[in-house]
Amino acid sequence: MPAPTVIALVGNPNVGKSTIFNALTHLRQHTGNWPGKTVATARGAFTYHGREYTLVDLPGAYSLHPGSAEEEVTRDYLFSGEADVTLVVADATCLERNLALAVQIAEVAWPVVVCVNLLDEAEKKHITVDLAALERELGCPVVGAAARGGMGLDGLRQALEDAALHPGSRPERFSCAGCRDRDQCQAAAALARAAAITAKAVTMDRAAADHRDRALDRVLTSKATGIPVMLALLALILWLTMAGANVPSELLSGLLMGWQEPLRGLLRGWGAPWWLEGALVDGMYRTTAWVVSVMLPPMAIFFPLFTLLEDAGYLPRVAFNLDHFFQRAGAHGRQSLTMCMGLGCNACGVMGCRIIQSPRERLIAILTNAFVPCNGRFPPPQSGKLWGRRGLPLFRIWTKGIGTLSAINKQMELVSVPAAGLDQHTEKRPFFGDSEGGVEVG
Repeated sequence: MPAPTVIALVGNPNVGKSTIFNALTHLRQHTGNWPGKTVATARGAFTYHGREYTLVDLPGAYSLHPGSAEEEVTRDYLFSGEADVTLVVADATCLERNLALAVQIAEVAWPVVVCVNLLDEAEKKHITVDLAALERELGCPVVGAAARGGMGLDGLRQALEDAALHPGSRPERFSCAGCRDRDQCQAAAALARAAAITAKAVTMDRAAADHRDRALDRVLTSKATGIPVMLALLALILWLTMAGANVPSELLSGLLMGWQEPLRGLLRGWGAPWWLEGALVDGMYRTTAWVVSVMLPPMAIFFPLFTLLEDAGYLPRVAFNLDHFFQRAGAHGRQSLTMCMGLGCNACGVMGCRIIQSPRERLIAILTNAFVPCNGRFPPPQSGKLWGRRGLPLFRIWTKGIGTLSAINKQMELVSVPAAGLDQHTEKRPFFGDSEGGVEVG
């Protein structure tokens, strides 16, 4: 039986890679860590026309010249030559930025298939993509899709099979011979090539496409209303979390704590000694029941609300609003997002610090996240007060915590760290920016 065809799934973050991965593999996946890294990868399998395929979902990357651990994992895998076909997923709503990565990948891996995803979102923004012109300019198969609705998946499977069986000829490669900085030359050439292809294959009504986003940005990121709206939304989420967790916490506590005596009687009936009974019932079971009843309901409310803000595109605007303040404290605007996650669970907040590219600023975010009071460490309410009123005190603690963490971050700037371990001179720049130095949000 022939070995399965290995397909590398590559693309910028948030272009629908996971949606395509799950649609093709029907959620049959295995998640693991790349050797020597703390970056998760996923593998799945599917069958098409009797042929086995293994799909490797690589971390999101903007370039093959790595600026983070995720991009380094993606680059190393593509350079290893393990993949038989490389599938590049691009966002139809911002195609130029995505094509820069596709152009770089075509230089080092072949065959390549480009999937232009989110065509339904592009239509809403009055963006039209000429797939035939795009395929002609790139020199590789191009498939349009809206994976969330299942559109284009059959054509994508067929394109992958054709690329595996009949790779075709690789387009002419760009040469950087004689360049002083070869990486910078290749990156600039990829950006220029992507811009030229986009100009030929994409048409859009820019005024209509940007109208809604710009109207929202004028409210959500302006100096006058950006911070007040952000604080109001955060206070509302915390209040909903604490108020909504009251009833399910009481129900879970009554249910789980009610099993203590039956469990104790069962152990006594078996003749268990007193110390074992105490360790199992009063120690392990009571602690587990308390943790589940107190921590699970707030986390089950907070993180879905947080996810809704992310899906709505608001979290990048939060980081943009706070980036200037965090820079003055020697930190990064993205740390504000990890601090918010720390309110639900510090472990999740620490894991979220991977979105910060600078090793030094990532370490600051990890070390100071422990000072954010998560739900499990927040003091219980005073007698006679409702749990729902915990939201506003927690919100005040979070806002005051920003000042405390700012002082800690500033002190950490003075700590001497060996250059081999951390980048001591991280360039300070806005969280969002385009090639022309402007600000890009959304």
